[in-house]
Amino acid sequence: MSDEGISSSGYVQRGLILKEQGRYPEAEGFFRDALAQNPHDAFAFMQLSACQLQMQGREKDALQSIERALQIEPGEAAYHGMCSFILCALKRPADALKSAREGIAISPDSSFVFTAEAQAFLSLEKWADAENSARQALSLDADNTSAANQLAQALRLQNKMAENADQIAGMLARDPHDAYTHSSAGWAALQRGERAVAEQHFLEALRLDPNSENARSGLLNSFRARSPLYRGFLAYSFWMQRLSKGARWGVILGLYFGSRFARTIFTGSLAPVGIAIGVLYALFVLWVWIAKGVGNFILLFDRFAKHALRRNEKIEACFVGGGICAGILMLVAGFALH
Repeated sequence: MSDEGISSSGYVQRGLILKEQGRYPEAEGFFRDALAQNPHDAFAFMQLSACQLQMQGREKDALQSIERALQIEPGEAAYHGMCSFILCALKRPADALKSAREGIAISPDSSFVFTAEAQAFLSLEKWADAENSARQALSLDADNTSAANQLAQALRLQNKMAENADQIAGMLARDPHDAYTHSSAGWAALQRGERAVAEQHFLEALRLDPNSENARSGLLNSFRARSPLYRGFLAYSFWMQRLSKGARWGVILGLYFGSRFARTIFTGSLAPVGIAIGVLYALFVLWVWIAKGVGNFILLFDRFAKHALRRNEKIEACFVGGGICAGILMLVAGFALH
């Protein structure tokens, strides 16, 4: 069928259908066709940016597209919200928060811009603020699944696990086929220590959305958590995640100076105690750095789990795991050869 005679709005409608189906590269082509006919179609630029955001490595293209939309219609709140989401993806959370608030100032009754603000707060690791923004978005639109998942995440990161469980249960009851919700349920289960339940939710999320990086990352962590040592590291990570940045630095510096101080106060016959504390601290720091690589190295020997690893993760696993194995062999050889 020829595309001759199709209007700009016709191309946009085709693009929207393909975007809804998750066929983003094809949708991008139709939005570009629409813009070829009408270079001042801000809505087409906005939809183009939304497609580009969903394609790996296209975040900068998405930012350029949404900036064009804002140049044409700077008073459209939704465009500021989309710009905020893109800036979050580009690791610019402060700018993202500013953009979201510009959208809120234009349209304080828009659920979308409050969702963008919640995402910016999550990127800034301001969990309580993210919870408030997500609740505001849901008060404006109770069917906003993105805000519902943001609320679940914010509750989990504040260790409000009972509220988190209620929130996820309600979300799954409303839509048991939402990949994002299953991913949220997986992370909550993983934080509770329910590894098998987490695996089920992450696998279901990937079945529904094979491109979900959040679910893939969660699945890998649930696989790694089969190791007791990695479960300990994961528990430490979840605990640190709940703290503010200042509190995290306090923990890190406290452990460092504590180990140094132990070697100062434990002297004479107690010197071995100070040495032991220093060694434990050094091992802890080393483990924090290599835990992920070691976890991936273990997964290389799992017939099923290894398929979730990407090429760069397999290379990292070989280097880290191989280095540790070589180090252990050298240590044993050193003792054997005195």
